[in-house]
Amino acid sequence: MALEGRRVSAITVQKILNDKNLGSRHERWLALERQNADQVIELAPEQVAFLEKLNPCFKERHVESGRPGQLLSSDTFMVGVLKGIGRVYLHAVVDTHSSYAFGFLHVSKQPESAVAVLH
Repeated sequence: MALEGRRVSAITVQKILNDKNLGSRHERWLALERQNADQVIELAPEQVAFLEKLNPCFKERHVESGRPGQLLSSDTFMVGVLKGIGRVYLHAVVDTHSSYAFGFLHVSKQPESAVAVLH
């Protein structure tokens, strides 16, 4: 608008954004993410960087699955050390379709223990 010679005060811009439920930065971020999820839109590099900064999952947006259980993401990491037991590991699995996550605590990080979470 400034290039067209029109001046709008910051208060007016904020009022318009508030009327459209886009008053806060968080609301604008959610609206942009929602719009991109509904239909694929071309995002500017600055918008992509902003979304990736606020939502690390946005980086993995190229991973898609058509139905629940089609693609699972798994990881194992140490939770801590319990006296008398030793190291405790969490075997975590996330369904990429629904983002449903589940886990299994075990004292071993062997592959057999990681498979046990699926059983």
